[in-house]
Amino acid sequence: MHLPLTTIPLWGLPVWPTFGLGNLLVIQCILMMYAFYTKKDLKKTALVFAAMILGAAIGSQFLFSVMGGALGAIFMGLAMHRIIQCQFPASLLITVTLFSMIALGRIGCFLSGCCFGSPTHLPIGVVYGNHSLALFLHKTLGLVGPSAQFSVPVHPIQLYETLFLIVLIFLIFRFYRSFRNALTVPLFSMGMYYIFRG
Repeated sequence: MHLPLTTIPLWGLPVWPTFGLGNLLVIQCILMMYAFYTKKDLKKTALVFAAMILGAAIGSQFLFSVMGGALGAIFMGLAMHRIIQCQFPASLLITVTLFSMIALGRIGCFLSGCCFGSPTHLPIGVVYGNHSLALFLHKTLGLVGPSAQFSVPVHPIQLYETLFLIVLIFLIFRFYRSFRNALTVPLFSMGMYYIFRG
C-alpha cells in the first residue's frame, strides 16, 4: 500500500470524510449504547455531543488545529451539560468523546499523509509517495532527489498518538471515580495530551 491514500481500499470511500465525519457517527453510537446500558438520558447525552461538535468547529476557527477544536469541544460540552443537567458524568462524557474522535481522526491523518513524523531508520518507518507533504518537504530539504517518488521513512506519529489516546481513554474509564473534582478529569487528560503532543 502506498501512502497517502485518497480513498480507503476495498470500499472506495474517501479518507477525509470517512475519518473526519464518520468518526462522529461511530462515537455517537458508542455513547448512546453506553447511556442506554447505564440507564442515562439518551436525549441529553446526544445534546451534549452535538454541543461538542459545534464547539470543536468554532474552536478550530480560532486555533487552527486539533487543540483549538479540543478546547472548543470541552467548553461547549461542559456548558451544555450544565444547562440541561445531563445525568451522564460530564468529565467522562466529554473527555472520552473528545479523545475517541481525535484517535479515529488521527488514523485518517495517517492514511492521507497530511502530517507525518521525523525521519527514522527503524522498521516501523512509513514511506509516503507522490502528492504527499512528506515527499515535498524531503525534496525541499534535500533528503531525497528532485525526481524521487517516495519520501524517506518517517515515524508514524499519528498511530503513536492513537495508541496513546486509547491507553488514556482506558485509564479515564478505570480511574475517573478516583478524582475528587469532576473538572480534574478533563484537565488532567488534556494536560497529558498536551505533554504527549509537545
